[in-house]
Amino acid sequence: MKSNIPGGVDQNLIRWLVAWLRRREWRMAEAEARDVVGSVLVKFVEEPPEEMRSLKAFFCWKIRNEVKDRYRQRRERARLEASSMDDFSDRATEPDYENQYALSKIVDKLPERERYVFWRSYVDEVALTEIAKDMNVSFATVWRLRKQALTRCHALAGRTHGDPQ
Repeated sequence: MKSNIPGGVDQNLIRWLVAWLRRREWRMAEAEARDVVGSVLVKFVEEPPEEMRSLKAFFCWKIRNEVKDRYRQRRERARLEASSMDDFSDRATEPDYENQYALSKIVDKLPERERYVFWRSYVDEVALTEIAKDMNVSFATVWRLRKQALTRCHALAGRTHGDPQ
């Protein structure tokens, strides 16, 4: 397992911070705790603070903020994954709804495989490698289909809104 923890930092402090994360209210797995500590230490090495009283207290404060940010990002990602496009359309403002409707009409005109790749990669935010496995094709084929879908969407959007070609 490759670690992103920079060299030159006291390894006892690193072990203590990882153990602190594992036993505190977060109860993190070892790998995730090391990842959090490593990302904070990398930021520290890249931009050290001008003044600090206690290195341990400083890292605990920074790590607590990093963990909160990660949990916030996970909650937001889960909320977005849970909401379908229909739910999103219900919550959208009027201009957003018009754009979503126009986009759905354009995407409906795409060939089936391009439409599938477009929705899975942009709406469902699935990695291209996962889409390739689902479709039983190569990564390059999925990449090409997504590029073709985007090109067609741009062309269809230009024609739909009367832009000169």
